[in-house]
Amino acid sequence: MSIIRSKRAGNFTVISNVVFERNTLSFQAMGMLCYLLSKPDSWEVSIAELQKVTHGTAKKTGRDGVYAILKELKQVGFVTTKKSANGDLDYFVHDLPQKPQKPNTANTEQANPDTDKPDTANPDLAKPTQVNTEYKVNTEEEVKTKAKSDSSKTTGLDFTVIAGITKDQIKAIQEIRKNAKTNLTQRSINTLAKEFALAQTAGLTIDQCLDEWDMRGWRGFKAEWVLNNLSTNNKKRDVNAVPPRDSYETPEGWKTINDFMPPKN
Repeated sequence: MSIIRSKRAGNFTVISNVVFERNTLSFQAMGMLCYLLSKPDSWEVSIAELQKVTHGTAKKTGRDGVYAILKELKQVGFVTTKKSANGDLDYFVHDLPQKPQKPNTANTEQANPDTDKPDTANPDLAKPTQVNTEYKVNTEEEVKTKAKSDSSKTTGLDFTVIAGITKDQIKAIQEIRKNAKTNLTQRSINTLAKEFALAQTAGLTIDQCLDEWDMRGWRGFKAEWVLNNLSTNNKKRDVNAVPPRDSYETPEGWKTINDFMPPKN
């Protein structure tokens, strides 16, 4: 089997090869651990939401399957638990095993396999387990996941669709939209994710995008707007020739995002 790697200009996570050592974790456990480690600071998700991650795939993982994988990660040492003073269970996810030990493969293989039937026994209660991931991307520092109840304060919006975004960057987006007197919806966040990804492909960071967006006072955001302002080819262009605040259209004569993309091999 050959491995073909793409050029990585951004939007990636560094994970220790210890995670992938032979005879340590099942492929399912490797996948969930990598999924959790790829998330931004203060990311929260319920067990019910983790089930939805694999919906539509060749083999979806149900509630029992999610718990079985977390149990396997705990056995190997990538997950530790501790009961808090209020009785909630705190989960701590580590990028390196804290107490490496060989997992019980017999139990792992037999742990409540998923079936076509929906989970009916022991349904999620009023206080489902919440996983709150706090860590620094591209480092090997400990990742903390914390169980929280439904009473946890959330925005109801999923910013994790924006790869690599931090807590401070989320606050910046909320502030920019607030100043522009524009509502922040999940649809607008999904659009931002696509535009940020395009900008990163062209060599920009999310912070650069946010700085330009904030300075220009745009209601919306397009990667090509930022790239046109920062492009050396447009140094002679009037710096005030930017989209009006109430516009979502690219001005006539400006380059499009395709003009900034690296050539395809």
